Amino acid sequence: MSIRWKLVIISVALVFIVMVAIGTFILYALRLDAENTARLELSHWADHLRITVIDDAFTFATDQDDLEDRIINNFEPLVTQRFPAGMEAFVITAIGPPLTLDTNAQPRGHYASITRSVITAALAGNTQFDTARSYPNPFGEMVSWFEYAEPVFLTNYEYPDFVVYLRMSADEFFDGLDTTRNIIVLSSAMALGAATLLAIVFSVPLTKNLFHLNSEIKNFKVVAGEATKIELKGANDEVGDLAESFNTMSHQLRQGMIEMTNEKNKMEIIMYNMTDGVLAYDARGMIIHSNHACEELLAIERLVEMSMEELFAMLDIVIPEEGISSM
Repeated sequence: MSIRWKLVIISVALVFIVMVAIGTFILYALRLDAENTARLELSHWADHLRITVIDDAFTFATDQDDLEDRIINNFEPLVTQRFPAGMEAFVITAIGPPLTLDTNAQPRGHYASITRSVITAALAGNTQFDTARSYPNPFGEMVSWFEYAEPVFLTNYEYPDFVVYLRMSADEFFDGLDTTRNIIVLSSAMALGAATLLAIVFSVPLTKNLFHLNSEIKNFKVVAGEATKIELKGANDEVGDLAESFNTMSHQLRQGMIEMTNEKNKMEIIMYNMTDGVLAYDARGMIIHSNHACEELLAIERLVEMSMEELFAMLDIVIPEEGISSM
């Protein structure tokens, strides 16, 4: 895979990760805010119902039956006239332990024995709020609810006498959350498309210069003391610095080769003009240098093509058993 597509993939991946993180945070924040708002509103209406319905009825009631009648009389106008749309309220009797609950019953009237996790917690004396529970509404349609239950203690603080149970439809909230989620998905797709396009556009000049630099390095050579020089048009970044460093290195290499060539020429001139014959072999016994005097003294044709063993055999010189390398 070319570096261009690696850059594109990295850019798109980073944008995707950022969009997922931001989208998740937005959805979580919206849900948390909606839950807190619902909790506060349900808590407010639960306190209002307890004070205006139950506490008021308990103040003037003469017995249990009278208390229940007064609660019903106080409850009906409040719920029908003042409660917000989409909110339902129930007053559940919870007199005397142990309390037997009908797990199949639905909220009915003002006194209902119903099983909900929030009600179970309230019967144990704890205020409870819950979200995303689906139960049928009075028309039999499944609805998601925000639920709130609060215990009411009148005669003792060991067991609640009543439980105020309120629930608010959460369907509108979840519909809005779905809409927000769809908007985030669409925005993410557009951002990914834009990131891909920008990554391709900005990677073209970078990779173009890199490809040109790679091609020049492959074709690098030094001829007659002149070394290849790389020129990248418009490369004012790290790639341009790399090309400049390569040019500096090639210049130093050229200078070194010039110096080596000069030294080699000096040695050849010295060797050529010596009156003594000089013959040099490598560790394998192959000739690497001979001067003019040596060729005249030995008077052997094709001297430069002969190995040390061949020359010694011709001159009747015995080579040690250890071989040429021991000489």
